[in-house]
Amino acid sequence: MMFIVGGTLLAIIIGLIIGSARRDRQQAAKLRVVQHRLSARYKPEQLFVSSWDQSALGLSPDRGEVVLGSAQDDAAWPITAILAVEGLRDGTVIRRVGRDDAAAPAAPSGGKGDVIRINTLDLRITVDDPARPVWTVRFFDWPAGGVSPGNVAFQAAAKDAERWFALLQQAMAAGPSKT
Repeated sequence: MMFIVGGTLLAIIIGLIIGSARRDRQQAAKLRVVQHRLSARYKPEQLFVSSWDQSALGLSPDRGEVVLGSAQDDAAWPITAILAVEGLRDGTVIRRVGRDDAAAPAAPSGGKGDVIRINTLDLRITVDDPARPVWTVRFFDWPAGGVSPGNVAFQAAAKDAERWFALLQQAMAAGPSKT
């Protein structure tokens, strides 16, 4: 009897491991598809593709271009078309820089404060485009109760989001390229 229970548990564990590995491979393949599509189409100097939802953000400061995309669609605009960049934690704006205040330092508008659990971290970029003005790039997504602000995975994602926020802010402040 113990052998049957032990064998069943072992089979379940092996099945979970195989299923997880399969999901990881599928996720990596989806990520590569978006990376290749955007790299071939726009050739951004810097590119981020979210492992969470395949949303993407590319930047070519020398060409004065920003690229935004998802698994389904993408587009490029001149950096001057960026109207605002917002950092969102669980849907709440914690940092914002707009076209008119791009030269000023963008201090966080909401710190860690009383945050106990974090589920999502995004950058929301608003561009001057009547067809699709708002794009969201997901840097972190942890369902089922979230994680603490000190979580290693969250800290890595927050560092990436801060870096991209700063890159966009600098590009907006620099204005169009003089080349």
